[in-house]
Amino acid sequence: MKMVFVSSLSEEVHPRRVLHETGPLRVIVPAHDPYADLVESLCRQRGWECRRVERHVVGDVELPLGPPFVFVESLRLLCRGTASMVYEASVGEGIIVLKQIPLDVGMDHPVKYLLASQEAKLLIGLRSPWTVPVLGTGTTPTAIWVAMERMDATLDRCLETLDPSALSLVLADACRGLAFLHESGWVHMDVKPQNIFVHQGRGRLGDFSAMWRRDACLPISLRALTPRYADPRLMRPEGRILEAVPEFDVYSMGVVLRELVEKGYLPETARDLAQRCLGSLRPSAEELADRLEALSHAGRHP
Repeated sequence: MKMVFVSSLSEEVHPRRVLHETGPLRVIVPAHDPYADLVESLCRQRGWECRRVERHVVGDVELPLGPPFVFVESLRLLCRGTASMVYEASVGEGIIVLKQIPLDVGMDHPVKYLLASQEAKLLIGLRSPWTVPVLGTGTTPTAIWVAMERMDATLDRCLETLDPSALSLVLADACRGLAFLHESGWVHMDVKPQNIFVHQGRGRLGDFSAMWRRDACLPISLRALTPRYADPRLMRPEGRILEAVPEFDVYSMGVVLRELVEKGYLPETARDLAQRCLGSLRPSAEELADRLEALSHAGRHP
């Protein structure tokens, strides 16, 4: 049975949409919504199921009241990081991925979390073939949540299955994802193998929880970053006010490339490219993507 969430707080899911639905439905509406009684009455007239909810709790985890979170039936913890937790969630016959960012991690003040959650909504419209699609965002009293499509694997978990040519192409795709973000006015701020995804043999950039507006001043606390891959300027700000710039992402990708060369996953010809990313005159993400794609083609056609 099709499930529908309605709320007068959002034009996209406003209760009036129920008037245009056909067929058997299971309608979910917040218990204290001004239209809840009307929606419930309409559902009775049409023989549909209506559920009024105050909270949506799966196991012992509270999820946001909004799509796609209210449709989640079960959760499985995939990993627990220093700044977030990632769950696999079953929704009807499908599987999605949910990221939970606790409100006491990675920001200086809860108000900044509120601002971050508002900006996170913009991610839903930031879609490209090279980024992991964001399905929805929401908040609970204790966390920000981001729902994403499930990918096959993260790069760090499938290195043994990729030859150098395939790996170069995956990295090129991820760099095109970076270029797309930069052109859209964002800086990723946490590029690393765990945030590069492999899906159906191609690469996608994901996990936007540390992302920041391009050229906007960064918060003093940068605990959401991964020091191993971060530009040294971010680790030693020395009292300076730093702005988020694309060069930070290119540096992080340079560290990824250097590690993959040193571990033998990429050929030595990629070392110079990595060094350029780590230097003072760094290539753009688009240029880096072109170079990596050329490296992939060279590996397949020596």
